[in-house]
Amino acid sequence: MLQDYKLEIGFDNCSYDSPYLVEGCANSCITLIIDSEKFPTLQSKKNVQEELQNVIKAELAKIKWIIYNDVNLEFFWYFSCLRKKESDKIGDLDNLIKPIIDTFSGCNGIFIDDSQIGSINSLWMSRDVSSSRNSILKLCIHFNNDDCCIKENMRFVQIEKQMYAVPQIRN
Repeated sequence: MLQDYKLEIGFDNCSYDSPYLVEGCANSCITLIIDSEKFPTLQSKKNVQEELQNVIKAELAKIKWIIYNDVNLEFFWYFSCLRKKESDKIGDLDNLIKPIIDTFSGCNGIFIDDSQIGSINSLWMSRDVSSSRNSILKLCIHFNNDDCCIKENMRFVQIEKQMYAVPQIRN
């Protein structure tokens, strides 16, 4: 059964085309808000994880630049308090974030490798049951926009399991 994911993206001092909008202001943030009945965990079947990953990847593919230095991630989960505390229908936070983090790295991602993650903060709060039946994730990706480059100017080389960015040299 296909899961219905509603994704919204927001930008703070950046856009699809540029890692910064205000000259001299080095802080930028991308915010993803995902509304879903259920989020996959690390233990979910691969095809279930890939449904959410494909929704996120489709949005990230529109971004024309990539971060090549540290990023900081904040996960704000809004769950039904009853479902989170009194059942096993919602996974542990650490198992929920891994399938999502995997979508951010690589040549079509927002950063090169998950080793660039400087910090991960994850917390859950009880959601307003009158606004939605679903669980909601607000994910903020904070970064220094001085550490970004346009994707078309980069080439990626994978050696064993590591991926490296190599700037394209033009004649």
